Amino acid sequence: MIISAQHKINIPVRKILIIQLGDIGDVVWAIPAFWAVKNAFPQAEVSVLTRRPNGDLLLDDSRIGKVFQVDRQSVFKGLQLLKSIRRKKFDLLFDLRADDRGAYISLLSGAKIRAALYYKGINWRNRMFTHLANPPEAKERIFGAAEQSLKIIRSFGPRNNVPRPRWVCARIRR
Repeated sequence: MIISAQHKINIPVRKILIIQLGDIGDVVWAIPAFWAVKNAFPQAEVSVLTRRPNGDLLLDDSRIGKVFQVDRQSVFKGLQLLKSIRRKKFDLLFDLRADDRGAYISLLSGAKIRAALYYKGINWRNRMFTHLANPPEAKERIFGAAEQSLKIIRSFGPRNNVPRPRWVCARIRR
């Protein structure tokens, strides 16, 4: 586990998974992070994992290749989802929250690089990742969910900012 303000990626990045298992508002506020990742790795396929039905918001966004959605009701569906994630062979994974479900999925994903924000006092969770972004200084202020997500992403280089979330929705869904 490497804890640093800035990380270098020494492998080719072709497939990226971003985990955002928060509520619908958290998914909306994470859109700038999704776009920053795609802008930083334009050649990579960016996939997102959300709680069902929150991922439906992202289905029409051309920057996002695949939207996985976790279903709380079924253990069998959860195992199928994990199998699908492992089959994709992700090179890079970002977990944008501090919950245990995302950490376990990260560990079991098979991703070569698993990144998250370092959380003091949650050592068992921190150990599930290969790379951790330094926590913000006590005097540094996080201005909300979008900035917290971008803090993790920025530790891998992307400096691109999307000022506010923009939701992409097709005029007519088929």
